[in-house]
Amino acid sequence: MNKISQLAKQSLPFLIFATTPFVIGLLYRCSDLEICGWRNIISSSTFTILNPLLTFSEWVIIPMFLLIFIQTKVFRSWLRFAAYFIPVAVILIALTPTSSPYLFDFYPFYRTDMAQLMGQIFAVGTLLLIARKYYILHRSSPSKPPSL
Repeated sequence: MNKISQLAKQSLPFLIFATTPFVIGLLYRCSDLEICGWRNIISSSTFTILNPLLTFSEWVIIPMFLLIFIQTKVFRSWLRFAAYFIPVAVILIALTPTSSPYLFDFYPFYRTDMAQLMGQIFAVGTLLLIARKYYILHRSSPSKPPSL
């Protein structure tokens, strides 16, 4: 039973990021329908919330799949990394403008671009952390002596 509960805990981040594109697709569909009661709220939040969230989740989905199969010690170290990184990423994404007030914008960097950058950094950081912890755990574990 303990193994099943640990697998459920480790697969929760994957499920969250895997369902995000599906939920965003439903919200986009709802914004097109006349009968949807939240149509105006969803249409106004497309560029501020939905597009950056979709962009971030697209980059994070593959490393999240690896979390299902890693050891508990590696998962706990990743959880500490995510606990610090995700709030900082959300703040940076929220502080980035959604569009430019100027007529000519020579170097545009908007909220979706920041979400993509934060997703890329999070994905690479997750992969590097998993590889590093996996290497450290297997290097420090005593090897089995050869049998005669």
